[in-house]
Order: sequence, then structure tokens, then C-alpha cells
Amino acid sequence: MTTATMPLSSYLFCRLRQLGIHHVFGVPGDYGLALLDVLLTQPGPRWVGTANELGAAYAADGYARERGLGAVLTTFGVGELSAVNAIAGAYAENVPVIQITAAPPTAALTAAPPTAAGGCETLHPHHSLADGDLGHFARMYQEITAAATVLDHTDPVGELDRVLTVAITTKLPVYVAIPCDLVHHPVPTAPLRRRLVAAQASAEALDAIAELARQLLSDHPDAVLVAGHLVDRFGRASALRAMVEAAGVPVAVTTTAKGLVDEHHPLYLGVYQGRLSPPALRRRVESASARIMLGAVLADTMTGAAPHNLPDDTTLWVGRGETHLGRTRFADVPLGPVMDVLATAVLPRERSLIGIPVQADRGRGEAAARLAAVVAHPDDDRLTQTQLWQALQAQLPQGCVLVADIGTAAFGALELTLPAQASLVSGPIWGSIGYALPAGLGIQLAAPQRRTVVIIGDGAAQMTIQELGTIAREGLHPVIIVINNGGYTVERFLGEPHASYNDITLWDWAAVPAALGCECARVQRATTHDELVRALRTAFSTPDELVFLEVCTAAFDAPTGLATLAAAFRGGSGQAGHHNGRQTQSLEL
Repeated sequence: MTTATMPLSSYLFCRLRQLGIHHVFGVPGDYGLALLDVLLTQPGPRWVGTANELGAAYAADGYARERGLGAVLTTFGVGELSAVNAIAGAYAENVPVIQITAAPPTAALTAAPPTAAGGCETLHPHHSLADGDLGHFARMYQEITAAATVLDHTDPVGELDRVLTVAITTKLPVYVAIPCDLVHHPVPTAPLRRRLVAAQASAEALDAIAELARQLLSDHPDAVLVAGHLVDRFGRASALRAMVEAAGVPVAVTTTAKGLVDEHHPLYLGVYQGRLSPPALRRRVESASARIMLGAVLADTMTGAAPHNLPDDTTLWVGRGETHLGRTRFADVPLGPVMDVLATAVLPRERSLIGIPVQADRGRGEAAARLAAVVAHPDDDRLTQTQLWQALQAQLPQGCVLVADIGTAAFGALELTLPAQASLVSGPIWGSIGYALPAGLGIQLAAPQRRTVVIIGDGAAQMTIQELGTIAREGLHPVIIVINNGGYTVERFLGEPHASYNDITLWDWAAVPAALGCECARVQRATTHDELVRALRTAFSTPDELVFLEVCTAAFDAPTGLATLAAAFRGGSGQAGHHNGRQTQSLEL
């Protein structure tokens, strides 16, 4: 009996399609042309060419946050290194992106490097470091992915499936290099009949964790939940809601998980940011006799550069792959199965057992309510950040995805109360500016039924604005808001305010969309409150148009949250980096 086969490249794309990936982002390169030719003949995924590889990887990141998995395809060396920043960010923010590298042929990859005594006559492959060692870049990726492999003739199907399984189990990026001579290498089709699934935890460990949670909630009626973005990465938002409802436990979220819980829910506390939190919310979380931390990751920008104040012996930490309470630890327990068992195992409690009224602690909700009270009679001076966020609070549509770049955009977005079914995407842990616009491309392709609203500073937008052309070519209709404040306002607050390095070249933003091929975009500009309100009203009433809105604010105007963080970083033990001889830390919970 003849075993059915198919090219390795076709096998790869079939696997991606099985995993729910309908688009692959990237930039073509000569090592990958044969691979792309195969991709164009497949029923899916569809190729989405971008302006550069960094934008492609950011788009794959945004896509993965919405659909659960994303993929970027680049050529060896120059292409894959252009994507490194985004893949490192995906690792930091726990986003499962598959980095596919089209590599030189196997013979070149495995050739011995020239000896120290000679080698000048060696003909080196292009895009290499010309030292005969073609393994540099794969080794680089080993540092920023959960698994990395260069496929060969030995067992390419088994190795590919292994790495993809790591991605769906850990929700972290992985790296796969395919030598160009293996593109058409025949492999068996039979493994495709077995769907790849995430690794599971032992039933005994899950039962023990469930009992810990039950006991903790039973012994501590004032216990609270704090949910982080890993809950969303593992696709367990519904399990979180079920747990909150079943146990009647108040819940806060970290800055990376804003929107994970309905912000109008009576048990919602607000956004926990350590010492940056509203005082009542901070007391509620840190002074509770116990708490359950569900998939939270705390970084210095999320807590005011101060260590958390949560006692280990009364805090159940549920992390990506480990759960612990004090000295009781469970390893190799993925967050997904733990969330499932907690959602069904916790015991219902009477709401009266919750010792402190939830509504009294909703500091973020109160701040958002103040924002919603739009100024009735604004003056004619330059538009302010306060007015910007007031207007957005009043007009953001239900179900939208708000993508806020690092800086004033992200801090302003945290002050909002999101409308129903809306979500917030940002990147405060990795903190790479320019992320939001290409991420919005990926998000809009992943969820075309939702309106994507991108808000980004002018300095950040200059880094990745090229992908505006890709957005237009794909026929997408997001709302893109560029805050034109003459440079890096976030750096002005964190460092020397008047330093020349915080100034940028001033662009004619109104001319940018047409220059990038967006002739059909609705281009608007707002310098006053009235102009902004009218522009947003138009933007959100035209869901079938690509809207590009320039919003002009002062260079030294910023949301309150940014000013608060800057004060925390610049003062005493809260200083960032290595100031005062201390180094800030990031802690996965």
C-alpha cells in the first residue's frame, strides 16, 4: 500500500489552517520565493505582504491576540532579524506567534565553517555574516522563543508538530526555519488526521489546586481575584466570568488585562497597578486576608516601579505553567486547565459575605465617570489630553477593539470605562513604540466584524506608518488617531523635559495617507474640542470607511496616569532602571 505524501510546505500550511490561522504576514525574499509560491496555491492561509518585517510581526502579534495564534514568514538573516524586536515583544507579552524563516539549503546550513587559517576564498551565502556559520540567527531566536528548530530530512513533520504544540501549550512564540531544498520534500499526510492539542495537566494536580482555591475562599470571605492577560491568552475569559459569578468574588484586572471583565459588572473593582492604583482599590487588593492571582504579570511600568505587597502565604498564584500557594507548588500545570477546573470547582458564596461594598472601591470607574462628563463649554485654545479622552469616552462604540500605543495613548486608555464587549490592546511590558498601528492591521483581519480603533503618538507613528498602506490595500476600515504633540511626550515626563532628543521631525500628517496609497481614506484634523467631537462622531458613524484623524495637543500635556508614573519613577526607591543602585524587576505570577 502506497503512503500518501505531500510537500513539506503544504503540510505546514495545512497545519496553520487547522490551527485557525487564515492569514500569514511577511515580506518576500529570495530564499522564500518557492515557499510563497506554494502558499499562493493553497486554499489557505492567505498571504498578506507588509511594508517591512517588523510591521509583519507586529501584525501577527495583533492577529494572535484576537484569534489565539499568528504567523509571520520572512527570509533568512535580514528578514528574520528585522522581526526580532516584535517576536521578543510577543515573548514578553505571552503572544503565540510562529516565526517562519525561509532558510538557505541544508548543505549550506550544515557546512563546516572555514578554518581560522583561511576561508577568504569561500563563497558565502548572501544575508549571512560571511563567516561560514549560518546558525547565528537560529541561536538568537532560541533566546526569545519557547521552541526553535531548523527542519532537516530526519523527521521534519514530527519536529514541526512538536514546535507548534509548544506554541499552543505555552502561548509563546516559536521559531521554525525551513531550508529551501525542503520546500517540496515529500512527507506523509497521515499525521494531519490528528489535530494538535495543548499538553494537559494531571487530574491529581488539578484536583489539589481546586481544593486549595475552595479552602482559600471558604476561610477568607473578603478574598479578591486579580486577573491578568494570561487568562485571555489561554482563551479563558469565559471561565473567569464563570468563576466570578459562581464564587461571588470581586475581581480586579492588571493593566494588560483591561477589558477582560465587563467594566460595568457589579463585582468589578478596577485596574490594579500596585501603588499607582486608586487608594481604595489598592487597599482592597493588598489588605484582603487572601487573594487569587490569575495569570497576572507585573512589570515596573504597571506598578509604579515598586514591588508588589501581596503576602505569599495567603495568595494563590496561578501562572502560565505553575501554580503555588506559599510552599505548596504545582509545576507543569498550564493555566488553561487550571482555569477550567476553578470555574467549576469553586463553591457559591452569599454576596453578603463580601465584607466591603464593591462599588466603593471602583476608583477607575469613578475616574472614567469624570471623563464622561464632557466639558459643556470648552474654550477655543488648543485641544487638551483631558478633552481627548473625554470625547473618546463619550463616543467609543460597543464591541470595538481599542489599540493604544505606549505613551500618552496607553495611559489615557487606562482611564476609560470600556463600552460593552469592547477590549483594549497595548504592550506595557515590552513597551516598544510603534506597535499599535501594524497590530491594528492584524486585529482587523482577525476580527473584521469588530471596529478597530488605533490611537498612537506622532513619534511612534513615524516608526510604522508604512503599514497604513497595507491597511488600505486590504480594504480595512479602522479608525486611526494620531496624537500630534511634537515629539516623545512620555520621555519628556520621564527624563529631561526640554532635551532636544525628545523632538521629532514635524510631518504633514494630512498628506500622509494619500502618499501611502490611502486615497479613499477620510482624513480629518482636530485642534479644538468642538472639532474633535465632530470628527469622532463622523468616524464612528462611517463603519465602512478608513478614517485617519490627526489630533493636535501640546507637547507637555499628558494623561494623569503618565504624570503619576513619572513621579513614581523619579522619586526615591521607585526610580527606573539602575537608579539608586537598584534594578526594577518584572515578575510572572
